[in-house]
Amino acid sequence: MQQRLEKYLQLCGNMFLPCFLFVVGLFTYLWSSNLTFDDGLLYHKIFLICNALLLLIFINFNQGCIAFSSASIFIVYLLINYLKKQNGIAMLNTSLFNNLVVLLPLNLMVFYLIPPRRFLEKKSFIYLLLLAIEYIVVEFLSRCDIAVSWRLYDINITALGAFLLLILLALSHSVSSGNIYDYSMLFAFIAVGLGCYLAANPIGLSLFFGVASVIFLTMMVYTLIYHYFYDEVTGLYNRKSYLRHARNLPPKYSLGIIKIDSYDGLHKGLTTRQKNELVALVIELLQTKLPEDAVLYNYSEAEFVIVREKHDMKEMYAELENVRRIIAATDFMLHKHPIPVKITVSGGVAEKKRVDNNTEIVFARAEKAMNETLKFSGNIISPVPRSARH
Repeated sequence: MQQRLEKYLQLCGNMFLPCFLFVVGLFTYLWSSNLTFDDGLLYHKIFLICNALLLLIFINFNQGCIAFSSASIFIVYLLINYLKKQNGIAMLNTSLFNNLVVLLPLNLMVFYLIPPRRFLEKKSFIYLLLLAIEYIVVEFLSRCDIAVSWRLYDINITALGAFLLLILLALSHSVSSGNIYDYSMLFAFIAVGLGCYLAANPIGLSLFFGVASVIFLTMMVYTLIYHYFYDEVTGLYNRKSYLRHARNLPPKYSLGIIKIDSYDGLHKGLTTRQKNELVALVIELLQTKLPEDAVLYNYSEAEFVIVREKHDMKEMYAELENVRRIIAATDFMLHKHPIPVKITVSGGVAEKKRVDNNTEIVFARAEKAMNETLKFSGNIISPVPRSARH
């Protein structure tokens, strides 16, 4: 019950920040009767500043997950502003505007489903080329007065349908994953859709496109900070967090290391999704079977460190031995894998001694015990405490 409650709280927490930013923008618009041209100019500047900061993040941290979604929104924003300046409210009937508001959600859908992991990679250059070709085609169609739209009651039904499909897709992913990335994309997409619908409004376009950019920027900053302390795939404390926490451990503690046996072979035989799913299932078993006060770290891709304060080596050994037996007896069912996967884990345990000057010595002792055993056999927790030997 407690774990289920913690999961729901985590889901709500991931949804809170993007939802809050969107609601602030929505209420600002609803109270916009007193807003002036200067207010609209302020939202315009916020949009430009957020996109400039996003570009710096994309370049400095080589992050590409929302790079082209952000670029698509930025390009459409500039083009709609150009049309508004040239045609005023009549821009709503131009072919270019109607083509843009149909193309934008389709591009966002593609970049959401298959985003580049890095800003500077081969896929990014392909996306850049496709964007250039798309806008050349859109410009050509618009000059020929050809619009990909079907209007009903003065509403572009084609664009509305594309945005609804995009939002439903993001909503489905958000409910499934519960992470801040999907929730941020969901509320940013809603904001962009409202911005396109209210494009002729004096502040509608700049306000809601600005909200989308603020959501993107907040999500990127949060993600960078989160990944500094936590592992990106598993969500556990990472090696940096372990090294930082290790400086403040009490005089008495035990340390254990768990490593998936023959992981290189599993790595070659499984897809990335199956590999991540397997690791997630192993972590779930560890979190379920280990005591609540055990702190778990993702030290490397298939190696985990467990720290228990004020506990001796015998207790740590018994807990890891229990986990080892459970994992060895478990059939892991993975996505699209024809048969259950059987794995084993090995580990090492060590206890802080009075003569140990730092945590590195304790960790090295546990790792040495594990590695010496792995030379001959796997599926073993080492060393066995003397009191547990027969």
